[in-house]
Amino acid sequence: MLVGQSLYNTPGAWMPPEKMAMLHEAVIAACDGLDGAKDGLIANRPACRSGFKIAGLRCPGGGEGPACLSDAQIGFVGGFASDRKLGITLSGVDTFARWPILEGADMLRFSLGKQARPSVPPRQATDATVYFMGDQLTRYAVLGDAKADTLTFKAADHAAQLEAASRTTDASDPDISRFQARGGKLILVHGTIDTAVTPYNTIAYWERVQARFGAAPLRRFARFFLVPGFGHGDGSFVVGWDALAALDAWVEKGQGPDGPVAGDTARATAGRTRPLCEYPAWPKYKGAGDAAAAASFACVAE
Repeated sequence: MLVGQSLYNTPGAWMPPEKMAMLHEAVIAACDGLDGAKDGLIANRPACRSGFKIAGLRCPGGGEGPACLSDAQIGFVGGFASDRKLGITLSGVDTFARWPILEGADMLRFSLGKQARPSVPPRQATDATVYFMGDQLTRYAVLGDAKADTLTFKAADHAAQLEAASRTTDASDPDISRFQARGGKLILVHGTIDTAVTPYNTIAYWERVQARFGAAPLRRFARFFLVPGFGHGDGSFVVGWDALAALDAWVEKGQGPDGPVAGDTARATAGRTRPLCEYPAWPKYKGAGDAAAAASFACVAE
């Protein structure tokens, strides 16, 4: 909702599909090789985040242009790629994590829509996906008003309704000790370019769980794999991994998922493999060997 409001309530912030494509191509060009291999995957996210400079796409004088970004558009992207305070606390969380728009996410799949102003209520076919998702829960689960103007919605004015919705929909409590006590094993997998559920919310949750249990004790019953290029079931690397078999082996035989390898099932690159690295590690090309083979990569945390 906050992203949608900044998009539609800021004059000139909206970006047509061709500018989203231009931004995506610029990020890939700047960051693809930072993990040692130019393969369409951005694995070294920290280096990309510090290295990519959106100012290089700025229009002269910060105005409008067909093949550049205005100051309003650059400001919107910066906000989209930043953590946001909710204005209230929901299930112990007061911040919504950033989206991976500057780390390889294909924003044409997660578009800003086809028009500079949204429909009321918004339509998935024409309006910004991020706004559509926030609007639907706010409009129906919180406000209960099909004709509401959610561009003027303020969280602090509806704290009680939001807290009730949060209790129903959110899973953010880091205390999973009852799950642990029953012998539960947890495997979390998230893609770095997921544009429906930002991976940074999962990262934030994992770090809260790790703070609750400690890194070593947590690893005995939970693992978190962050996969470069994987989206929301799509992406430039679509994970093919028998996670159920891995979970079964962990529960039944005590064999944890150590050093798993995933195959790519994306049509254009099917068959290549990569190691699944436990967060915060990422797969770095060793500098030699087949760049389509997992054996040519090592999990590093730099």
